Amino acid sequence: MKINDKEINGIIFDLDGTLFDSCSMWHQIDIDFFKKRGMIIPNDYAEAIAHLGLKKAASYTKCRFNFPETVEEIIKEWNDAAIYQLSLIHIWRCRRSYACR
Repeated sequence: MKINDKEINGIIFDLDGTLFDSCSMWHQIDIDFFKKRGMIIPNDYAEAIAHLGLKKAASYTKCRFNFPETVEEIIKEWNDAAIYQLSLIHIWRCRRSYACR
């Protein structure tokens, strides 16, 4: 594809915060993650990881709570939960609009 006579191989679009707000989704993922382990999410947890990327947040979580899972396993669990949550949002929106095919 060409834009202004420049060849474009790909476009990165960050829709989070523009078309989609994932904060509530990630908060629910955190709640479910701790609930699965018989814990309540600590009040300071969200603030503690907010500035961290996914890998550092998983490392912080593993170290702080001494979880047996590897950092990679924690990340996979979070990513799987995010994919599931996003699919639920898509299904909900499609059912509301009747436009999904």
